[in-house]
Amino acid sequence: IASGIEGIEILSDYFDLYTEYEKKYDVTTWMFGRKTAEMFAQSINSEVYDEKINNGEDFLGNYVSTHFAIITDFSGKLKWENNYISLSNNPNKFNLIIIVNKNTPEIFLKYLRSKDIAYVHTDSNDTLTSALVKIKSVYKIEKIQLEGGGILNGHMLKENLVNEISLLITPIIANRKSAPAL
Repeated sequence: IASGIEGIEILSDYFDLYTEYEKKYDVTTWMFGRKTAEMFAQSINSEVYDEKINNGEDFLGNYVSTHFAIITDFSGKLKWENNYISLSNNPNKFNLIIIVNKNTPEIFLKYLRSKDIAYVHTDSNDTLTSALVKIKSVYKIEKIQLEGGGILNGHMLKENLVNEISLLITPIIANRKSAPAL
C-alpha cells in the first residue's frame, strides 16, 4: 500500500477494488508502521524526550470493538484523538494497539495511558515476534493484514511472521526516492 497523502490520492482510483479485497478476506486487524500510520494520527510529535527509560510493562486498555489497528511507534511520534481509528471504507472502529520497546519514552507511554490506548512492549528492540505473540494471546487475534512500508514489511519477513502474500497490482508506483524498498 502506498503511504502518505500522495498514496491516498493515487489509490483513490482503485479504492473500490481494494475494498472488495478487504471484504473477501474478512480482515478485522490491520498493522501499519509509524510512517503509514501518520495518515490516521491526529498530529506528529516533534518534541524531543530526554527521559527514555520505561518500566517495560504493557498496557491493555479498554477496547470498543473486535477490530484492531496495530502500529509500531518506538519513538513516540504519533498523537491520537481517540483510542481507535476509523477507515473510510469500513463502518467499524479499529482499536489502537501500539507496539513499543524499552527505548520508547515513558512520557509517551503515559500519554497513551491517558488516552486509554493499548501498548505492548517487544522483548528486543530488533524484533516484533514477542509483541505479536502477546497481542495474539490477549486479544485473540488470528489474522493480521500487514500494510506497512519497506521497513516494517522487511522486519516481518525477516522474522518469518508472514505466511501469505496477497498482491494488488495497480499500474502506478507511489514512492519517494528516499523511501526504503523491500
